Amino acid sequence: MAQIVTCLPGAYFHCLLQTRHVGEVGLDYMTLDEEIRSQQRLVLSTVAGWASDSGDKILTVHSRRVVGDVISILRGIKAKVILHWFSGTKKDLECAIDCGFFFSVNNAMLRSEAGRALILRMQLRTPSRPGTRTCRAPGRSSNDVQTSTLDNLMTLLTTGTA
Repeated sequence: MAQIVTCLPGAYFHCLLQTRHVGEVGLDYMTLDEEIRSQQRLVLSTVAGWASDSGDKILTVHSRRVVGDVISILRGIKAKVILHWFSGTKKDLECAIDCGFFFSVNNAMLRSEAGRALILRMQLRTPSRPGTRTCRAPGRSSNDVQTSTLDNLMTLLTTGTA
C-alpha cells in the first residue's frame, strides 16, 4: 500500500490530468489493519484535493463500512461526488445530501429492504456526465440491464415497493 501513495504524484496524477471522471476511489474498511486504513485515507484526501483544485472533476466514491470518514474527507470539495452503491445510515444519507453529493443506484440495492429504504430517502438527481458501467448476464444487452434497473427504480418510487 505504501508504494501506491509514493506513486501517486507521478504516473497516477499524469493520468488524472487527462480525465474528468475518476471512478472507484474511496475507502473500504473490510480490513482491520489501521496502517492500510490510514493509507486509504491519505490516497482519498490527496485525490480529493487534486479534484477540488481542478474544479471540474467527477469522483465516483466507494465508502464500504466507512461513510462518515468519506463524507468528512470530501465535504466542501469543488468536484461532483457520486457515492457508489451507498449503504450508509439515514443520518449519513442526510449528511451526504447536505453536501450536495449524488448517488448511484443499482438493481442489488433495489433487491434489499435497506437499499430500497435509502433510495426512497434520496433526492434522485442525475450528474451532468455520469459514468456508467453495466455488468450483464449472458444473452442480455446493457440496454436490457439498464432498462430493468430503471423499471425497478420507477416501480419503487411510484409504489414504495420493488
